[in-house]
Amino acid sequence: MAIGSENLAALLEQLGGPTESGLKYLLITGDLMAAFDSDEDWAELCQFASKVDEERGISARFEKQFRDGISPIGAMQDNYVLAALAACRIGLEKSEPLMVYAASNKHEFPGFVQDGLAEMSCMRVLHWGGWDVSAPHPETGMTALHLLAATRHAPGSNPRAIHWLLQRGANPSARNENGDTALAYLCGISVWGRAQLNSFVLLLLAGADPFDAANDGTTPLHHLKSRNESQPIQLRTQTIEAIETDINRTPGVFASGIAIRPEHRWQATLALAGIV
Repeated sequence: MAIGSENLAALLEQLGGPTESGLKYLLITGDLMAAFDSDEDWAELCQFASKVDEERGISARFEKQFRDGISPIGAMQDNYVLAALAACRIGLEKSEPLMVYAASNKHEFPGFVQDGLAEMSCMRVLHWGGWDVSAPHPETGMTALHLLAATRHAPGSNPRAIHWLLQRGANPSARNENGDTALAYLCGISVWGRAQLNSFVLLLLAGADPFDAANDGTTPLHHLKSRNESQPIQLRTQTIEAIETDINRTPGVFASGIAIRPEHRWQATLALAGIV
């Protein structure tokens, strides 16, 4: 639905007006508002924010940094949503993997959280600006999907971000320099709660393979079982049992590589997550 510039201006005034902090919080809080869930409504917000930014020169320091050729890694890792807005406004080269730099921050720090949801405005601004959600880090090969599948802060995974990335074309089969997929990265972490299970199921539904071997021959399922042996958790045990139930139900499918829709292949696992 169209929000309208007058309503956006009123919202900006409530959040501090056309200042650096006001514009920043317009984007951060807007990300968590149902009114801006769709890409179309989010684009309207970004266009309004970009116009205010251009008129007021709010992100000028970031614009200067980019124009001077200084690496944008720091700005993105500090999650300056205004840096993302400046990058979009000046048409920074899309070859810069800004999405994974922004995801690195969300991997380390939750940022603003409301009703259990962590904002991801920086990544959403970059997507609006045309940056690739699957672009890997130039040194590690990590993608935004890897980094949000397993986070360093509670609850340890970000299913909202995983869903958002997958819906916008993130590749669930992308590998880092070790050959690990996002699913392997998720399955290798110590904690396992509802957030991890939800991310796990989202990746399975997108086509991620628990038997996809990394460079050292290990698979996501191997990591999941290995972690549970050293740190048993009931929900992780149930996840393993559900996966094995699905494997044993149709063993020929896995042996032959016959194509089958994920929602049919992983019925027991989906049921565990409450998806039927």
